[in-house]
Amino acid sequence: YDPQCADPLSRERLCDEVAFDHDLFGFYRDVIAFRNEHDALRRGDYRVLLTDDERGLFAFSRTLGDDAFTVVLNRSD
Repeated sequence: YDPQCADPLSRERLCDEVAFDHDLFGFYRDVIAFRNEHDALRRGDYRVLLTDDERGLFAFSRTLGDDAFTVVLNRSD
């Protein structure tokens, strides 16, 4: 495959070689395992806490019984 050089927002960027990302795979594996260990993250009450497109942030909470989680996602640079 050719190196990945496109940017969805048409910004200039360095090209990335197309290859399997072991670190990213490990992160996803760990996050999925954590989610599978906690029912609240799969079946709990869901509430949006923050949406901020300008800063690239999204936060939500999940609660089930005594378990409560707050998840904050940052998609900014």
